[in-house]
Amino acid sequence: MIKKVIKKKKGFTLIELLVVIAIIIILAAILLPYIINRVEDSRISRMIGEIRSLKTAMLLYYNDLNVFPNSWDDLVVNSTPPNPNWRGPYIEKVPNTTTDTWANSSPWKTNMRIIVEISNTSFNFAGQTQYPFIRAVGLEVVNPTVSGQDAIPSKSLQKIDMELDNGVDTTGLIVGGQAGATSLSNITPQAYNAGSTSLYVLLQGLK
Repeated sequence: MIKKVIKKKKGFTLIELLVVIAIIIILAAILLPYIINRVEDSRISRMIGEIRSLKTAMLLYYNDLNVFPNSWDDLVVNSTPPNPNWRGPYIEKVPNTTTDTWANSSPWKTNMRIIVEISNTSFNFAGQTQYPFIRAVGLEVVNPTVSGQDAIPSKSLQKIDMELDNGVDTTGLIVGGQAGATSLSNITPQAYNAGSTSLYVLLQGLK
């Protein structure tokens, strides 16, 4: 009589599973901050690229038409009736908005706004006497508070400022300020960590 030997299939024990889960949790805790930082660095780089592209676009637009655009669509679509001097499009993105506000357009999905100011005498960007202009166009990157936190981290705004300007919150041609400034001259500069601080950038100006 031949006896059959039945081998028991060996599975994972509860302790082994718990060890594997613990290792995964530890690795996730180590890697997650790195991944989050990489995502934020990517957003900062995109915003810096956007600002540089907009500076060029505003310069080309003014050279062609002798005015600054009042809406985002001005940079993409010729006016009606068409202006023969318009040589756009001046930006690659198609905002499809005839207002000064382009919704959810920043890398953080916050609004970006064009601010144009013209004066018969002169005005100072963000109230700084060392930066007088008679006409200029600026950009506001709106930074709303979402669930008690700023949509754009203050450190990210400071990195953008440092890369493109002097890195100081309240001086230079890039400053932090309360959202919704009605002109480039009445921007009230404030530190980026003051809460809900928009990023204001002078794109082009004539003295």
